[in-house]
Amino acid sequence: EDSSNGMVSVCRTVLVEIIPKVTDEFGRYLILPSQVTLMGAGQDGENGIQAELSGKGSLDEEGRRGIDFLFRGPDIQEISRRGRRDEYRLSYQYEDVHLHFGDGNYSLSPLTQKFCYGRGLEANISPGRYGLKVFYAENRWSQPKLRRVGTSVGYQLTKKLNIIGNFLTKRNRSTSSSWSYDEKLYSLESKLELAKTLNLDLELGYCDTKGEQESGELAFRINLDGQLSDQIRCSYENIYAGPNYFGYYNDAGYTNSTITFPIYGKLRGNLSYRSYKNNLDIDTTMETANREKSRQASAFYSFPFGTQISLKYEELVREDCVLPVDYNYKEKALKLGVAQTFGKFSLRTNIERGEFEDRLLATKNNNLERYGFYLYFRPSYKQTYSLYTRTGHSSFTGIPKRTKTIDISGSWLIQENISFSLNYRWDESGSEENQKLSNIFSTLNYTLPNNHALVLRSQWVKYQQKKKGEFSFLLKYTIPLRIPVSKKKSVGALKGKVYDQEKSEKNPIPKVILTANEATAITSENGRYIFPSLEPGTYYLRVDKGSIGFNRVPTRKLPLIIEVRGGETITNDIGVVTSCKITGRVAIFDLPSDKKPEEKTSISQDSLFLIGPGEKRDSKKDNLDKGIGLVNTFLEITNQEEVLRQLTDKKGRFFFEDIRPGKWKLKIYDYSLPAHHYLEQNEFQLELKPGEEAEITVKVLPRKRSIQIIDEGKID
Repeated sequence: EDSSNGMVSVCRTVLVEIIPKVTDEFGRYLILPSQVTLMGAGQDGENGIQAELSGKGSLDEEGRRGIDFLFRGPDIQEISRRGRRDEYRLSYQYEDVHLHFGDGNYSLSPLTQKFCYGRGLEANISPGRYGLKVFYAENRWSQPKLRRVGTSVGYQLTKKLNIIGNFLTKRNRSTSSSWSYDEKLYSLESKLELAKTLNLDLELGYCDTKGEQESGELAFRINLDGQLSDQIRCSYENIYAGPNYFGYYNDAGYTNSTITFPIYGKLRGNLSYRSYKNNLDIDTTMETANREKSRQASAFYSFPFGTQISLKYEELVREDCVLPVDYNYKEKALKLGVAQTFGKFSLRTNIERGEFEDRLLATKNNNLERYGFYLYFRPSYKQTYSLYTRTGHSSFTGIPKRTKTIDISGSWLIQENISFSLNYRWDESGSEENQKLSNIFSTLNYTLPNNHALVLRSQWVKYQQKKKGEFSFLLKYTIPLRIPVSKKKSVGALKGKVYDQEKSEKNPIPKVILTANEATAITSENGRYIFPSLEPGTYYLRVDKGSIGFNRVPTRKLPLIIEVRGGETITNDIGVVTSCKITGRVAIFDLPSDKKPEEKTSISQDSLFLIGPGEKRDSKKDNLDKGIGLVNTFLEITNQEEVLRQLTDKKGRFFFEDIRPGKWKLKIYDYSLPAHHYLEQNEFQLELKPGEEAEITVKVLPRKRSIQIIDEGKID
């Protein structure tokens, strides 16, 4: 307190312990996260509804068994651009065995089948150094139906070298518009780790085709990727597939290489080369024989104040080699990029200048230019805004008109469970038709208190050629599911009830705090508590006395020692009653009148004695009738379960409070009694009822000692 200025101020600190309110049983079972989603989509007055059930997770605690599934239907993508395809798939994994049924990507290797979405089944087994994959799949939506059967066998020769053999059969049955054919593809792969950060993949493929005309063709692939050092990263890929090779690549050659390296300090450089060609034999029956080449050189630098700058030079050539030639373009451009962050703003801009040459028309545009600007602003974690705009000439067009793009978007976290985003985009293609497109897309997310989620996506698209715009929407309602798949064996559970033992109905006691070692729980309105996830071991169950009420105690001795076993649930109910109290006093009293010696007129051996230590006392002054309190006397109370001990205070008082009802024995030890004194009674048997208080007076009495005269005589 401070009253120097006539003001009084008081400061008080209160410590509050935050306790998790664990009242429901969770964690006892291994949960498979899953969800049910109901969807409705519409466009141009047509609507459709589909449902989805999906989930992914482990089926055991060790992660040895897993499952992934998705069931969605019917197909409503044709009704609305926001709708989805129907899809049904189920994957199961057990250690080194992986099984897949239904829709998905069925692939072997880049030369045989790099990607194929279809419906079928697949088994993938990889015990030790061996690997085996087998699948059967059919394409979903294209006609005619194409059936694929694939097999892959691998072996790890060393820690750094894997050898894989692939075999794929593709079978297409003829329709009114296509011929039937069978294709068999073979490939041999090797995956070599040249260094910890550098890998080399090689693959050689062969295709055997049977149909209208039997043929065979080779293909190869080289892929080098990784870091040559801490500062130098490189990649090189070269793919060749002949005209009669009908794998993932067909009648094409592709080369892509890039290297990134330091120049000086924070200045870094990059060189890249890319080429692509198809119709390798320049078959005139085909529409085009495309040839593309791109060379790039760039440098990047980061300034200490956060500005990043880049400079890139690119030379691009694209031509058609089939007569009559459709196009032959060459483009050279220099691009400058600058990026900077200002607090909550991020800015990036690009300026590109160069020349465009149409070799077919013998025209040249020396004013090729493209400009791009991007601005990002985040005033708080609840709001973000962005602006993107671009204008300039398109690549590979002889039309001098510019393309134009404006994109504005924003997102808002209205509340912690409500968010909204809005995007507007306007495009002008710059083509001969000069097509213009306006697009507005919005998303609203709302999470309900029960964790159900509602999502509304809408899109409005307006083409210049159409009088009316197109409106489409998708409404999703997702219900999360917690599917228990197995009991956890790595944890056990401890649960029970805390109730009023004095009531015949055993009324539950809510909000009682219990601890089991470091874990904490609190009883619910029905008095139930649970520790749902305890690792196996020994636990000491305690009850916070402040939470069960004033002068209340459990009927059982705490802490309870409990052995928790994995996969088991232990139940322990705890009754609560009104506590009892044993109080009293240990004091020195004078001998009762019936025990005092009578005065003798004659002196004899029988009539001489001392009482206590032989001190002279004034009974009135010392108040011996009420007793003199005896300090530090040792007392003990016991029942069948526990022992409580205490020393008397300065006035000889003792207090045993908050003890349970029942039979107790009070024992007083005479270790600290004054000399020549004794306890009138050193044990008391008590039986206490709930709420009863017992008061005991323990008397310490002087001991009567006879005096023996050894010799007599006169003292001069």
